Amino acid sequence: MTTQRFIIITAKDCQGCRSFKTYHYDNLIKQLEEYKIKYKHIEIESRKNIDNATKMVAEYHQKLPLYFKFYPMFMLVDESSFKAKQLKIDIYNVDIKYIKDQPRIELKSGNIPTADQLMEWILSKLKIKPKKTVIVKGGNVLKWSSELTRGGVKHNLDYSFDHLSDEENYEIIAI
Repeated sequence: MTTQRFIIITAKDCQGCRSFKTYHYDNLIKQLEEYKIKYKHIEIESRKNIDNATKMVAEYHQKLPLYFKFYPMFMLVDESSFKAKQLKIDIYNVDIKYIKDQPRIELKSGNIPTADQLMEWILSKLKIKPKKTVIVKGGNVLKWSSELTRGGVKHNLDYSFDHLSDEENYEIIAI
């Protein structure tokens, strides 16, 4: 059982956060639940109240504010590292460098990710293969396709039925 938890940090007065919540949040939560990935959403009242934001983030873990630098923020935290000197943490679209055990956060890009981009990142970090859908009628495989989407557009890539593998993660739909 994984000890990883996906953390979403948003602020009510952040335009990028509002956009993410409007267009991607529900889809992301649905996918996290489908893969049984634990998650926590920390929503800050206002970006302007830094003390309150730091306090709310610290309620989850006292070291988390060291990594919290912008909105929205998406993190994978290994809860088994809570008592360690450093948290085991990955942050979407960020490089983390440590100087004297203090994290330095370097943002790669300011683009707000889609639910599918986040899921692709999460699954790769957790080494989980994306689910593939297999549609079966009367015992015959009709179609199977990758469920992961790119850029908000669902791409169903049909595969030959001879290539179903024991190493893949399938969702079987009987019709």
